[in-house]
Amino acid sequence: MYLKKNSIYISFLFGVILMLSNTSSAQISNTNYPVSITPVLFPPFPSSIQFLNTAQTPVLNITITNKSSNASIQNVLLGVTVQTNSFLAQTRSLNQAQQFTLIGNTPLQLSNLDFSSLYSFANLTGITQAQYSAPFPQSTITFGFVVYDAITRVQLSNVNTYQVTYSINNPPTLQLPLDRASIVEQGVQNISFQWMPRQSNAPGSVEYFLQLIQVLDTNINPQQFFAGNPRLLFEGSTIATNFVYNALHPPLIPNQTYAWRVQARPVDYGGFTSTNFLEGGNSSVRTFKYVEACKVPIITSLENTSNNATISWNSFTSSQTFIVSYKPQNQMQWIDVVVPRSNISNSMVIPNLSQGVSYNIKVKGLCFGGNIVESVASNFSTTSANSTIVTTPTIPSNPSNENTPSRAAINASCGAVPAKIDLKSTLLSDLRVNDKITSNDFEITVETVSGSNGRFSGTGVAQVWLHGKTFNVRVRFNSITINTDKRVTAGEIITTN
Repeated sequence: MYLKKNSIYISFLFGVILMLSNTSSAQISNTNYPVSITPVLFPPFPSSIQFLNTAQTPVLNITITNKSSNASIQNVLLGVTVQTNSFLAQTRSLNQAQQFTLIGNTPLQLSNLDFSSLYSFANLTGITQAQYSAPFPQSTITFGFVVYDAITRVQLSNVNTYQVTYSINNPPTLQLPLDRASIVEQGVQNISFQWMPRQSNAPGSVEYFLQLIQVLDTNINPQQFFAGNPRLLFEGSTIATNFVYNALHPPLIPNQTYAWRVQARPVDYGGFTSTNFLEGGNSSVRTFKYVEACKVPIITSLENTSNNATISWNSFTSSQTFIVSYKPQNQMQWIDVVVPRSNISNSMVIPNLSQGVSYNIKVKGLCFGGNIVESVASNFSTTSANSTIVTTPTIPSNPSNENTPSRAAINASCGAVPAKIDLKSTLLSDLRVNDKITSNDFEITVETVSGSNGRFSGTGVAQVWLHGKTFNVRVRFNSITINTDKRVTAGEIITTN
C-alpha cells in the first residue's frame, strides 16, 4: 500500500504559471524491510539532475534508519531514481551505488551534498546528455531512493519517493513608462519603472533586473535592441516590482531615445532555481524618449518702422521651433507666423503692418511631444509715413530728462509731417562725437560713431516734443547716409529707450 503525507498543492493559473506540488510518498510492501527511508525536498527545488550533481547548498534531505533493536553496524549501498513524463533515470548498477554505514535503530541523516556523485551523468542510465543538463520538463518529477546490503546486495528498503510538479512561468509584463512615451526632464532625474509579475512564487523567490540601453538607430525593431550582447547603459536588480531610476544612476541625455526591459531570474541558492521562465525570463522591450524641458523664450529686442517690425528673442531649449504671434491692440484675434526651421537667427521681420498702429507681439516655443510655451507679450507702435524714429518712446511719469525748450525751439514733434526738403547729394566725409545731424525735423546729437565717406553707424540723443513737453530719446543708427549738410539721406534711426 501507499502512505501519502506532507501534500501541498498550488493551483495552475493562466496555463503557464508555476505549480509546485510536493508529495512525500513512503512505499511499504508486504515485505517488512529492516531499513526505512524518509525523503524531503524543500524550495528552491532543483531544476535539473545536473544541478543536483553540482549544487553547493542542501535542498534534498533523506533519513535512513536501521529498525533493528540491537546496535549492530551494517554497511549499505544507496541508489537513486529520477522519473519524468519523458525519461526514467536511475543508478546504473550497484557498482555505482554509494556506501554508507548504519548503526542499529540510529537514524542517519544525509543531504544531496553527501551523495551528489549519484547524480553524475556517468553513474546514471536511462537518460541522454541533453535530458541530464536541461531543465526539468513541465511535468511531475519523482525522486526515488532505495538501499541494499553492501555485501549480499539484497534489497533492504522500499523505493521511497518524493514528487514535485513543475510548470513554466511567463516573464513579467511591463506597465510604466508606456511604450514610446515622452518623459520630460524635470531638473532632478527621477523615473519610475513598473512591471507585473506572472509567476505564483512567494515574494522574494524571484529577482528582477532592469536593463537600459541608449538607442542609436531608431529604425531598428525595438525587440532587436537586446539581441546578442548589447552594451547596457545600466542594469540594476530588485525583488520589488518597480525601480526608481534617479540621480544616483547614469545620467540620461535629453532628446535621446532609450530602450528598456525587465528580466526575471529565480533567486539562486547554490546552483538551484525555484522556477523556470519562458524567453529566459525577459519581458518585451519598450522605448521612451527623454525630452528636454520646454523653456519659455524671452523677447530681447523690437525694431519697427512705419510698416514692419523686427523681433528678436533668446531660446533656452534645443530643437525648439517657434511661432511669432501679433495683433493690433484693439483686436482679439492673434495672427500666427511660423518661423521656418532654416531660420536659426532667433529673429524675424513682420511685414505689411499698418502705419501708426499699436500692436501686441509674443513668441511661442514648440517642443517635442507638442508642448507649447509662450513669452510675455510685448507692445510696439508703427510710425506714421516718412518718420524715421520707428518706435514711440515710453514716457516716464516723472521724466528726469524733461527739458524746458519750447516746441518752436525743438521744431519737431511725433506724428507731425515734416516739410519736404531738397537733399544735397554730396556725402559727408567725417562725423564726430557731439556733432548734430538732422533726420526730417529731428535733431540728433551724436554720442558714439564709426564709419566714413558718408556712411556712418553709432548712437545719439534726439529731442522730441510730445504732449507739450520735450524729451531726450536715445537712438541708434546703422549704415545711414549723411550729406555735407549733416542731414540723413538714407537709412533708419531707431529709438532704444
